[in-house]
Amino acid sequence: MMVTPAESLRSFGDRYRLLKLVGEGSSARVYVAEDLTLHRRVALKILKVEIADDTSFRDRFAAEMRATSLLNHPRVLPVYDWGLDPQPYSVTEYLTGGSLAMLLAAGHRLTPSQALVMGLEAARALVNIHAGGRAHLSLGPSAILFDSGARPYISDLGLSAALLPVAAGDGDGDDDDAPEESEDVSPAAGETPDGDADDDGARPATEPEEGPDEQAAAAPSYSPLEQNQDVHDLALLLCEAVTGSRVLTSDDGDDASMASLTALGPLQAVLARAAAVEPADRLSAADLAEELLRVANLLPRPEPIPLPSQYSPPSASAAASYDQTEDFAQVGPSVSERSAVPLDDAPRRRWPGIVLAAILVLGGAAAGVWALFLRGTDNPAVPELEGQTLGAATSVAADLGWQVNEILVREPGTSRGRVVRTEPPAGAPLDEGATLDLFVSLGEPLIPVSDLRFLYGMSLEEATDELEALGLDPSGETLVNDAVVPPGLVVGLDVEQGVYELEVGAEVDLLVSDGPSEAG
Repeated sequence: MMVTPAESLRSFGDRYRLLKLVGEGSSARVYVAEDLTLHRRVALKILKVEIADDTSFRDRFAAEMRATSLLNHPRVLPVYDWGLDPQPYSVTEYLTGGSLAMLLAAGHRLTPSQALVMGLEAARALVNIHAGGRAHLSLGPSAILFDSGARPYISDLGLSAALLPVAAGDGDGDDDDAPEESEDVSPAAGETPDGDADDDGARPATEPEEGPDEQAAAAPSYSPLEQNQDVHDLALLLCEAVTGSRVLTSDDGDDASMASLTALGPLQAVLARAAAVEPADRLSAADLAEELLRVANLLPRPEPIPLPSQYSPPSASAAASYDQTEDFAQVGPSVSERSAVPLDDAPRRRWPGIVLAAILVLGGAAAGVWALFLRGTDNPAVPELEGQTLGAATSVAADLGWQVNEILVREPGTSRGRVVRTEPPAGAPLDEGATLDLFVSLGEPLIPVSDLRFLYGMSLEEATDELEALGLDPSGETLVNDAVVPPGLVVGLDVEQGVYELEVGAEVDLLVSDGPSEAG
């Protein structure tokens, strides 16, 4: 949406001219703007008047922006500038790749490998954020933005805390205390609201116009429990990116939940630990990065993460929001990618050397890496656990001094609840205290409903035989009017909305044509 003539005349800080409105939420508007000093495109987030008039908010906002300017990490969106007049605003790098929220809204899901890559990048950024005493407090899909190369950035760092009437969070790690993500701005694809990027959650400063020394002393700081909530939120975000759900456990054995968890593969156990109910049981950001590296060799090499603009909008009414304007297209790597220097010590991921990287993260240098390959004749070997129940295999592992990481899978010819294989495999030595991955079967692979389209036009008897051959239970038929398919022939399956896969043995009703309706 182009700006109005009146808006185009507005400048903020005597430096930024509004070009295009690209997002609006309950608290702010985001524009593509021209930096009149440096002659470059930027993203300008302007807080709405009703919020900006709150004096306590202006103080909190100033404290947030000052603290944010101290952070520098290639996966944290950089804030170029900020101000309070004519109303609070922040200026960030302008990215064109859209947000993870938009990608999910378009119906796309990430593969576990893609989610792992994004999770590693975000976890490394959180290590940097937390090392500076900061926290995000509202890490959701709308806070993950992409540049034109599909590289992810953490944005909205701290604005949500400034918007709270009191210091964000009570430090108890409870989900109810976390601000609602994506409330601020719903951006257009290809034009992302980078406006509050690195404003990590800040507690209010009482003197916004202090000198440099006083400003540093008054910098907002967050407790370990508040930082712990970031790791929890990241785990749920990654789960949602793969499965469309934020559920990481299924104690009741619900088939839909179990199927969703299966899609996560080796990520499931790691993310469940990161999002544990008790904050004390959760992983730190550095621990999460290490755990993701550890399971990376269990996943295939990832394809590049697609940009939201490559997908159709979820509805016709949203189509106008998904336009890509050539005038504002980003060319080449972002400024962050070219120049930012990480301050954390979490490892950089290179997929071919992922296992070596994991070793280095744990403190091994060259000698330690070499020792990994030489060690072990005194260590117990992994026994043959295939076919054992999870309980029995876990008991054996505990007796040998190992931790267990349960990974849910579906494979042909396997029985639910039985161990399919282990990693390391049977016969390999394993250090005491190390983790043994147990791949536990959820049963036969699910049958995609889309694979059953061949039943269309078959007779009832033929379709019944085909379903039985696939291991499904054709339990009945439902007559429906159809002006194309002759009476007595199958039109499709009667499945609930949102069901895309079926368990082997599931009962299935066939939709059978009753011919055209009399009204037709």
